[in-house]
Amino acid sequence: MKTCITCKQDKPDDAYYKDSKHSDRLRGSCIECMAAQNKTWRKENPEKERASGRTWRKNNHTRQRQTEKSRELKKKYGLTIEDYEAIMMAQNHKCAICRTPLIMYGSMIGKTAVDHNHANGQVRGILCWHCNCALGSMRDNVEIAKSCVEYLEMDGAFNLQTIHEKVAAMKGGQYSYARAGNRN
Repeated sequence: MKTCITCKQDKPDDAYYKDSKHSDRLRGSCIECMAAQNKTWRKENPEKERASGRTWRKNNHTRQRQTEKSRELKKKYGLTIEDYEAIMMAQNHKCAICRTPLIMYGSMIGKTAVDHNHANGQVRGILCWHCNCALGSMRDNVEIAKSCVEYLEMDGAFNLQTIHEKVAAMKGGQYSYARAGNRN
């Protein structure tokens, strides 16, 4: 037990922050009083608080990005950093679709995307930016994805004569490829 120098109440040792500078290795004020003092100081010194925050972010860039990523994962997908890392390991640190190597932290953190089912919110995997954009463009529609595969598997360009003939047939008329503007 120790008496807080601010509120003068006797509190157990675990109600104080540790501090190696003091003989009992504990701060003089309890955690509650320290929190109140810090809140008051921040309110009275907003410029110093902002400058302090900027300095910390500048000196702890990687840690700050990890903290931001952690908050985003929890808020959007209900994942912890440990969950995210486990998925990355299970995928061999590669995109779940194209198998491009992914970088988990550092400058490439924004280049990965947690893919989830928009209908039920369940996480499917981690994708590279390109694959995530492709899925988004297909609106998570399997039929559109199948059409994309069929399109990519075509063995060449459209035959314009065939297309013009199909258009004419749909309109119920005769069609001349030369009249359509073909000057060959």
